Amino acid sequence: MDIKSLGNNSINVYTRPATNNNQPDTTNSIQAKNNTMSDKLEISKKARELQQQETATQDFGKIRSKIDSGYYNTPEVSQQVAEKLYSEIFK
Repeated sequence: MDIKSLGNNSINVYTRPATNNNQPDTTNSIQAKNNTMSDKLEISKKARELQQQETATQDFGKIRSKIDSGYYNTPEVSQQVAEKLYSEIFK
């Protein structure tokens, strides 16, 4: 991984700039007023696709366990399926 520097390479961020002893050091307060820092999170398209695939896999697992337990073989579920099919066919 290539890490590039931010800005001027001759600046040492670990040292404070020289200040005039007759004047108070206002560097930090000026920087605080001028620099508002914020973070930004970007999720790639590929990551979103993988998340959707993972969710779909979990849904299939739930459906598979309901099939195995006989949930869909109950009269109530059969009635609901028949009503939904009927309403979709005869709209």
